[in-house]
Amino acid sequence: MHVLDLIQTHKMKSGLAISPNTPASSITDEMGNKADLLLVMTVHPGRGGQKFMPECLKKVEELRSRFPGKNIQVDGGVSSGNACQCAQAGTFSTTLDVNVG
Repeated sequence: MHVLDLIQTHKMKSGLAISPNTPASSITDEMGNKADLLLVMTVHPGRGGQKFMPECLKKVEELRSRFPGKNIQVDGGVSSGNACQCAQAGTFSTTLDVNVG
């Protein structure tokens, strides 16, 4: 059984994430069609305070063309200054960075 199937048998949503160095092509058609959402990281995971990497939006565009109805999200360095770029590339939702304190 595919991991995505296992997650979904437990009535959970499943997703796939790719880091900035991972090509969008690493998400196969089978995986992309099965997942409930696709997440494109726009910073390197695990390192706080990084700047948004606009070159990652090309992956969003590629995934949007391959999976037109899929929930595609971006995460990392998203702010009011670049959220419109994310939407234009084809994201349905973003995770915004919030500084507390």
